[in-house]
Amino acid sequence: MPSLESVILTFYELSFVLNGSMTYYVNNKKITLKKGDVLFLTPNLIRRRQKIQNCEYVSYNYYVDDINTDSFNLPLQISNGISTEILMILRAGDEIHFHNPSDHELLEPILKCLLQCILNNCKMEHISDIVKNIKEYVFTHINEQITLEEISSSLFFSTVYCSSIFKKEMGISIIDYCLNEKIKLAKKLIIENVELKSIAEQLGFSTYNYFSRTFKKREGITPMQYKQNFFTPYNQKKTKVTAKR
Repeated sequence: MPSLESVILTFYELSFVLNGSMTYYVNNKKITLKKGDVLFLTPNLIRRRQKIQNCEYVSYNYYVDDINTDSFNLPLQISNGISTEILMILRAGDEIHFHNPSDHELLEPILKCLLQCILNNCKMEHISDIVKNIKEYVFTHINEQITLEEISSSLFFSTVYCSSIFKKEMGISIIDYCLNEKIKLAKKLIIENVELKSIAEQLGFSTYNYFSRTFKKREGITPMQYKQNFFTPYNQKKTKVTAKR
């Protein structure tokens, strides 16, 4: 893409970098975005962009009349802001736009979902050090069969104390949090087309059936159904829905 000259924005710009990097100047401040970053520009900012080479990105431009963004209050730059959920929403938007390039109204719910998802990911967590350490333990041992006893032992606190303070601050139990994080990573691996049984093994599930039951309990569908839904082209899904009606 060619470079963009300096201009005072009259619209919102929401950009996602999928691969490579790109450079903006916002109010004369240089901002370099890399893979996984998100840029959120608001009206009245002075924006300039360098020529884009070897970069894959998605950008949504919209006006305040389209969507009221005042309540979102997002930061200008969000490092590593593209989560698995956002990637799924972006793919849905691509499919819709490909088959309906002139119908922008169809993209409005996609944009709203993207904004809400980013907002949820950006919420600051006011949590204690022990809860941060528990979350860090889960992150570093996500490929293992994590137990409450192992977590509490590594932090030198009792299991009762760890469970109590985590539930109080996070609203869920430690084990539920562990399983949620495993399923979140499983969804990412499914999108990357990793073999399902291999995913179960990588995430420390004792059997594939246990993994499948856990996945369905949290997502409402099995890992296989999730995979089929993701890799089924939009036009085929639309045909199936029409035929069902």
